[in-house]
Amino acid sequence: MELDATNAIAWYNLGNRGGGVVNGKHYSEKDCYLKALELDATNAIAWNNLGNRGGGVVNGKHYSEKDCYLKALELDATNALAWYNLGVDGGGVVNGKHYSEKDCFLKALELNYNHATAWGNLGYYGGGVVNGKHYSKKECFVKALELNSNLATAWEDLAKVGGGVVNARFYSKAECYSKAKALKA
Repeated sequence: MELDATNAIAWYNLGNRGGGVVNGKHYSEKDCYLKALELDATNAIAWNNLGNRGGGVVNGKHYSEKDCYLKALELDATNALAWYNLGVDGGGVVNGKHYSEKDCFLKALELNYNHATAWGNLGYYGGGVVNGKHYSKKECFVKALELNSNLATAWEDLAKVGGGVVNARFYSKAECYSKAKALKA
């Protein structure tokens, strides 16, 4: 593949496609995001994706996974995936304000109400208020499973709170554990 080696968007897009060979040299996804950010350090989504690949050195400075998510949110505080990832990575300080893991999942859900794993993680932290409505721990697990019934952890968590109604069907504690076990197999 021929590529304009100075085109940050092309590098970013190649990273999204799993990387590839450019001008005779193989570049991994991570390599592509690093190239994209060396050329344009304002691409918030590339920062998030670099965080998902373990971070790296951009323009001579090392960025950890968390640093990448923080950089993404500094550039675009409406990036739901970066909020989710920051929550998974323990939370952090964005634009001078500290956000706990739970706060990050709440922000992710305010921005993307249909993020199934963010619902599951919010349930793990006891639930919370999303878009003005309070969701209990159990309601969060149910919401996660209504959005994605293949989340083994959400089935386990729903079992731990006694089971519940998912998509108009009641699942007992035992049935929830059984669903989780089948998904892990």
